[in-house]
Amino acid sequence: MRELTRQRFLPSEWPEELRTLLLALNGEQMAILTQLQTDMTLAQLQQSPEQLEQLMQSPQWQTALQKLKQDAAKAGVVLNTFAGWHGFDVALDFYRLRNAGSLALTDISAERLAQYRFLATLLARQSKLPANAGQHSGSLKAYVSKQFGLLFDMLAVFSDSVSYDHFRINLHTGELTPLPPDGADKP
Repeated sequence: MRELTRQRFLPSEWPEELRTLLLALNGEQMAILTQLQTDMTLAQLQQSPEQLEQLMQSPQWQTALQKLKQDAAKAGVVLNTFAGWHGFDVALDFYRLRNAGSLALTDISAERLAQYRFLATLLARQSKLPANAGQHSGSLKAYVSKQFGLLFDMLAVFSDSVSYDHFRINLHTGELTPLPPDGADKP
């Protein structure tokens, strides 16, 4: 799945801007970008790799980091563990969940799934703020809110999918019926 994601899925199914941004970031940096208040545009960030380094040294980055630490503590997630995964891992987990549903949950840690849900919640909350509506579509903030919001929301939905490893098949009709996790087999 890793090589399919790297060689086929990412190049053919992901917008170049999103792919480039994801592959340049770790999870903590992605999380900070969701909270960052900046006038920088996506085009400015793409012009030079140094732009990201400069952004990470800015007071706005530190403010976003502090806000994120507070939100993470309230949600019961440990922010510094986000740095242990990267944008490619997000894409790989996306395809694992999309193609294998709950069977992929053995390959993705519960901690990482909780981190994805945390980001989905933060981004969903942002999209409801009135200030978001007025942002120019070229702004980095608007791009991150929209694209990361969609991505992490899909990951959260996929991770809550129906269990694929515990079901009953009606051999006469071909109907699949999910069974409860305890294995109770009631018709």
